Amino acid sequence: MRPIFITKQLAAAASTGICTSQSPGAGTITLNGSLVAAGVANLVSQRLVIITSGGNDSGISFTITGTNDNNVVISETITGANAGVATSTIDFLTVTDITHTGSVAGTLTAGTSGVGSTHPIPLAHYKTPFNVALALEFPTAGSTATVQYTYDDVFNLSVIKANGLRWNSISSLTDKTSDTDGSLTAPVAAVRMKITTGTAPVTLTVRQAGLG
Repeated sequence: MRPIFITKQLAAAASTGICTSQSPGAGTITLNGSLVAAGVANLVSQRLVIITSGGNDSGISFTITGTNDNNVVISETITGANAGVATSTIDFLTVTDITHTGSVAGTLTAGTSGVGSTHPIPLAHYKTPFNVALALEFPTAGSTATVQYTYDDVFNLSVIKANGLRWNSISSLTDKTSDTDGSLTAPVAAVRMKITTGTAPVTLTVRQAGLG
């Protein structure tokens, strides 16, 4: 397998990048933040979305719709927070719509968190033996990254569109801030890199043995 190199860099989190402070009734939230153009929020690199409630919105559901890095239309419903922050579990590259089920208690904003992941890198999990070399590289200091794996079918669009995939962190490649190597020897479906803090670029290299 030729090595795969993926570099990811996140801009600083922008809590009002998708919508500025407003008090909407049930229905559609107005997308008017600094990341919005022509009614669409472009997050530049796919990442988690946050909705910040000024009051108790724990009885309200928010549905976020948009696309991911592969231009697949995705949607996630999250429960509002009680004077706090509710965070999506799947990464969005764009946000095209946010709706909610009831009037907010006070005000709310929507934007980006400081966390984002690459798209999945599928692996040939039927290869015997299964050996995958992984490396995190930090050209400049300032970010923290983790490599994760999934057993889920990364080509199942119904799962990706609805709830996202289930990911597990590789212990030897968790919360790294400097160049680190690791490997996988048990079959998994795919890997990805997750940046958890920082705005410096990080590169993930993946090489699977036995594939020319």
